[in-house]
Amino acid sequence: MRSKARVRVKPKRYFCDPSIAAALLEATPDRLLQDTQTLGTLFENLVIRDLRVFLSTYGGLGNSLSYYRDDSGLEVDAIVEHDGRWAGIEIKLSDTKADEGAKSLLALRRKVLANPAARNSEPASLAVIVSRESPSYTREDAAMVIPASLLGA
Repeated sequence: MRSKARVRVKPKRYFCDPSIAAALLEATPDRLLQDTQTLGTLFENLVIRDLRVFLSTYGGLGNSLSYYRDDSGLEVDAIVEHDGRWAGIEIKLSDTKADEGAKSLLALRRKVLANPAARNSEPASLAVIVSRESPSYTREDAAMVIPASLLGA
C-alpha cells in the first residue's frame, strides 16, 4: 500500500472455465502440444480457477486472489490473501521452469520486506505450481513446488 513503485492496477481477466477459451480457439490436444505458449496460458487459467474455488471454502473476510506486476517488470501469477496472511504463487507448465518461478517469488518477498517501516509480514508460503505428476517438495530456498493435481485433492 505504501510502495513508491507503481503497481499495475488493471485487472487480469480469466475465463471461469478455460475449456471455453480452448473451444473458441478450436484448440485440439495436438495443436496445443505444438503451441506451448497457449497451452501454458490455458494451464494458468485452470490453476487460477482451482485456487479461487479452494479459497472460497475458507471463511472470513478479506480473502482474495490477485495478480502482481510492478513497473520494474516483477510479476507473480497469484497472491492469495487470507486472514491477514499472504502467499505468492507462480504457475509454470513445466517443472523445468520452477527455478524461474521461485526467482520471481523470492524477488517479491525481498521487495515486500525491504522497507521495515512498512511492517509488512513474511509470506505464509511461496509456491510454484507445475503440471507434472510427481510428489511435491520444498526447495532449499523454501519455495515449494507443487503439482497442480494436488489442488483437487
